[in-house]
Amino acid sequence: MKKHFWLLLLGSLLGSFYACREKTPHHITPPEVSGTQTGTATPSENSLLTTRALVTIDYLRVRRQPDLNAAEIGHLRLGEAVPLTGEITQFTSPVRLRGLDYQEPWVGVLLPDGKRGWVYGGGLGFRNMEQSVLAETLIKKRLEHFLGSSLAEELRSYAQHFNEVRCDSTAFAERQKKALVLQKQIEKALNRHFSPGKSADLPDFYWLESNFPTFFVQYDRQNRRLRIFQNYKALAREAKRCPGTTDDALVDWYFSLYPQDSLEADFPVYVL
Repeated sequence: MKKHFWLLLLGSLLGSFYACREKTPHHITPPEVSGTQTGTATPSENSLLTTRALVTIDYLRVRRQPDLNAAEIGHLRLGEAVPLTGEITQFTSPVRLRGLDYQEPWVGVLLPDGKRGWVYGGGLGFRNMEQSVLAETLIKKRLEHFLGSSLAEELRSYAQHFNEVRCDSTAFAERQKKALVLQKQIEKALNRHFSPGKSADLPDFYWLESNFPTFFVQYDRQNRRLRIFQNYKALAREAKRCPGTTDDALVDWYFSLYPQDSLEADFPVYVL
C-alpha cells in the first residue's frame, strides 16, 4: 500500500512540474551568425538590456508576473522607450487595446529603479527602433494573429521582395497588381478584429505598414472601420527605380486623381 502511495505521489509531482514548465518565460536566443560563432548562444544580460521597445499606449501597466491579475509595480507612458530583459512568454493572453483584439505574449522590461516586470506585448512597438530577434518574434506573432498564417506569409514575402527584386519592364506592374490584391485582403482581415470604442486614437500600425511599403492604415469614422490606402509619393520613388516611362505615367495618373496630398482616399478628384 505504501509503495503505491509513493508512486502516485511521485507521478503527481512530476505532472505538476511539467505543467508549470509550459508557462515558464524563456529568453529569445539570437540566430547563429555565419563566420563569427560556431553555435547558438544566449546573449549576456548587458546585451539584452540594450534592446528597447516603444510604448504605444498611455499608462501601460507593468506587472510583477506575466498575468493580467498580477500586482502592478509601475506604469509606462506613451512614447517612452523601455529597456527589455530579453524574456517573452510562450503563452499569449487576449486583450482589447484601442479597438483591436490582440492575442499577445508578455514581455520582460526593466524599470528605471532597477525593478524587472512584465508588460503586455500589444502595448509595445518598434517604430524607428533597433530591430532585434524579440521584435521580429512579436511582429511575426502579431501578423499571424490579425491576418492568419497564410496571408501573413504572403505579406512577408511581398515585403521581402519589394526592394530585392530587380526592377525590369514588368516587375513594377506585377508588384502593384499583387499589392492591390493584398490591400483588400488585409483590410478585410483587420476589421474582423476591430471594434471601435469611444477613443478616436488608433493603435500604432508600424508592424503592418513596415511590411506593406507605400500603404498606410486610416480610420473611416463614417463607417466605423479601418481602411488601407496607398501613398503615391512613396510609390513614385519606387517607379523611379524602374526603366522606361510607363511606370512614371501610371504614378502621374494617380497624382491627377488625388492632387491635394497624393494620398489615396475613398473618392478621386473627378468624383468630387
